Amino acid sequence: MAMQVVFQIIFLFWSLNPFLAEAQPITKSGCQDRCGNISIPYPFGMQPGCYLEESFRIDCNSSSTPRLSINGINLELTKISVDSATTIQINFPIIFQNCSNKNSSSNAPVVDMEGSPFAFSTTNRLVAVGCGNLTLLSRNESTVQGCMANCSQNSSAASANTTGCNGINCCQTTIPSDLDFFNATLTDVDDNGKNQCKYAYLVDQNWFFNLSSSSNISVIRDMDFVPVMLDWRIDSGSYEKLVANGSAYNLTYLTSSGTSTCNMTGSQNSSGVLECSCLPGFQGNPYLPDGCHDINECEYADNSYNATCSGDQICINSYGSYTCVKLGSKKSPVKMVLLAEAQVLPLSGIFCGLACGDVSIPYPFGMEKLASCYLEEGYKIHCNSSEIPILSINGADLEVTDI
Repeated sequence: MAMQVVFQIIFLFWSLNPFLAEAQPITKSGCQDRCGNISIPYPFGMQPGCYLEESFRIDCNSSSTPRLSINGINLELTKISVDSATTIQINFPIIFQNCSNKNSSSNAPVVDMEGSPFAFSTTNRLVAVGCGNLTLLSRNESTVQGCMANCSQNSSAASANTTGCNGINCCQTTIPSDLDFFNATLTDVDDNGKNQCKYAYLVDQNWFFNLSSSSNISVIRDMDFVPVMLDWRIDSGSYEKLVANGSAYNLTYLTSSGTSTCNMTGSQNSSGVLECSCLPGFQGNPYLPDGCHDINECEYADNSYNATCSGDQICINSYGSYTCVKLGSKKSPVKMVLLAEAQVLPLSGIFCGLACGDVSIPYPFGMEKLASCYLEEGYKIHCNSSEIPILSINGADLEVTDI
């Protein structure tokens, strides 16, 4: 009698390193790795011995809010990146002038990061809001950047442009590279907007773009802070001194796992920078030995790691890469969920093995004792000396955990 049978097979890649699934540390052994819900990866840290040097020390206060002190200025930290980008995200204050329920200041607090490992990222934008608002960044009485928001004939400055920032009541501009200070002034340049609400801010362009695409950017008027990106870097000369006194990792040891790379940039006449990154196929913290771990490209449904397999293939992760195994051919009739018309053989248990280790082997699968134990070659299971069932699909040996 023929009947419809549903088989589900779960695969484990036979050569997969068993240690890859372990959680990978992001900071030095014995060090706290979070402040509130913010991860604190090395070279940053909170306790003595947990950060590379004093510039990377994070203060985690009683409210679990991480703060970074840069030349005496305390900034709230919201994110740290150490692999694909060496950046941190901070909350940065908005400058208000003549705005109700806001403290007015024509001059923003001066932030000077000269001599520190930090600088404002070029992914930030300088934004000025309000009719006739001229906002300038200056240093030593020299202007380095600025923009002016023109007045609209049909709207007041208080409306602050609700649909975008294109020059009318709101302007935006890029900032110079390696900008390590912020000193902004707001000036009225149009009588139509005199004494009206104006404000200005530096802001992460990605956050600003996402907000302007999905919401009304005038909501920023009710905020006190916006996210700003800072680049961070490790001075190569300073790092070599830290290695010499035993407080930093030797680069040979740091990259000994073969999953990361580090380079010293710069020249004899200028201070260089240490740059580390995980190799392709790995992710994590390249500033720690064994900090980069394998990416399981097959787990990402959004294909963010370009694990591209065709419709008749399955993706199998491997160390630092992945493999596409072709299924569904005449030689390999097995699919992740298999629908098959199978002849029930009531005497199969007498002549054929029913299990390999703890895994049951029902027909049409079978072990190679007798050819009649399995429907055809594609369903043959090899039970090895360790009693682990192995299914060979186009030359790829896969461990079967359930049928």
